[in-house]
Amino acid sequence: MKLQDVNVQRLIDLGLNSSEARVYITIYETGTAKATTIAKTSRVPRPDVYRTLSKLNELGLVEKIISHPLRFRPIPIETGIAILLERKAKKYNELKSKSASLIHSLNKKNMPTDFYHESQFVLIPPKDVLIKRLTKTIEKTQTSIDVSTSWKRFKFACYRLAEPLEKAWCRGVKGRVVIDKTEEPVLEFAKTSWKSPYAKIKYVHSPPRTVMAIYDKKEVFIYIQPTADLTESPALWSNNPSLVAMAEDCFEILWNTALELPKSSTDDNQV
Repeated sequence: MKLQDVNVQRLIDLGLNSSEARVYITIYETGTAKATTIAKTSRVPRPDVYRTLSKLNELGLVEKIISHPLRFRPIPIETGIAILLERKAKKYNELKSKSASLIHSLNKKNMPTDFYHESQFVLIPPKDVLIKRLTKTIEKTQTSIDVSTSWKRFKFACYRLAEPLEKAWCRGVKGRVVIDKTEEPVLEFAKTSWKSPYAKIKYVHSPPRTVMAIYDKKEVFIYIQPTADLTESPALWSNNPSLVAMAEDCFEILWNTALELPKSSTDDNQV
């Protein structure tokens, strides 16, 4: 991509449309120019150039030089960027205010108090949506978290969910996880993230075929793509008693047949 195209895109990101960005770049590179020259260089149709120049003048990005024919010159780029950023910030604050009003308005409707738990099967999208949902779930967990996953996913999850997990251990929540065997040291990680005496770790020789997390034995997240990274796979969430019971039975079998970490690797995290 040419540098000029990159600069045009940056101005579009800052709030200008394509014509405004191209005209502004053209004037800036020219210094001062008349409308016919701007139209030819920017490849913006001449009728559109006049409207665009009027809008850029209104925004304060371009100054009009009284001459015959009229000529136009740009304001310093630092000042122009500051104006555009201020407009973006104002727009953001307006959207934030409107969003708060929308939330308040919708929350006044007759929405069930336990909205999530009315639906028994929900496919949670990956990435930030999934992380936020996991965070909320951990924040309300009172007794237990049982997880079967790969070591790689487990490390990443504990990193992204460190704060709610820390609060869960402080509430006395007990955690169990079954991971695949790893050559990496688990002790330091266990001290900082999956903490003894509340949280325990066991291992199997290969990654568990079912990657899941059960909270309070009441709800379960089952990952659709068990070999994908945590944020790349959607998850099936359910509070269906039969599915949760099946997941719980599966985890108990896995936990009871999994191996304890070597003593040299566990110390304070003995299981």
